[in-house]
Amino acid sequence: MGTELPKVRIAVPADEDDVMSMCRRLWEENGLFTLNEDKVRGYLHRCFKQKGAIVGVIGETGHLEASTCLILSDYWYSDQWHLSELWNFVDGDHRRSHNAEALIEFGKSCAMKMNMPLVTGIITNRSMAGKVRLYRRALGYPAGAFFVFNAPQWRSEPMEDHSELRQRLKEFANTCTKSPRSITFSVAQKKLGPLLKEAAEAVQAEDNLWGASKKTANNGTAAIATT
Repeated sequence: MGTELPKVRIAVPADEDDVMSMCRRLWEENGLFTLNEDKVRGYLHRCFKQKGAIVGVIGETGHLEASTCLILSDYWYSDQWHLSELWNFVDGDHRRSHNAEALIEFGKSCAMKMNMPLVTGIITNRSMAGKVRLYRRALGYPAGAFFVFNAPQWRSEPMEDHSELRQRLKEFANTCTKSPRSITFSVAQKKLGPLLKEAAEAVQAEDNLWGASKKTANNGTAAIATT
């Protein structure tokens, strides 16, 4: 039985100041352009008035842990509507939790209830690999990529690919395939154990920064409540 996800509820007017504070912290971490607080509040008001926007939050009013915003949108070439995610943010003190996954499942639940696609992505300069892995587990393979050019204030960190570690794992696997008799218990204990531990630690270090869980994408959309 999978871990029960935190409840995501629809934001109410009393949450406005808390969500705005959270949006400021999100902008401080990942903002690519200047912050227009009136514009952000406009999206919150669209949610409160049920005019094409949904803001989901985790936590009680005054003690929010995470928030997300979805809006009705369409592409330039089509009249078909879809849900577009504007943000998906877990506050720093709550990132070793299931909150990030709960927000993604909330977006999926909204899309299914409204019978339309959910379009979401990641624009960040922190912990990219861990975040991409979380989204892939929940949503499947990505449908493109974002690139930023000529933005001096944006400092992207390289997306760790652990090439050297992957190469060592591949070489050990090839040895096991070609010369299985050479892989004694002693050899496995000395080589395979440390390799697997190193790989697990690399994955866990990135996941901890974003709060990813070990659940797979097949578990638990029904756990999200939108009341």
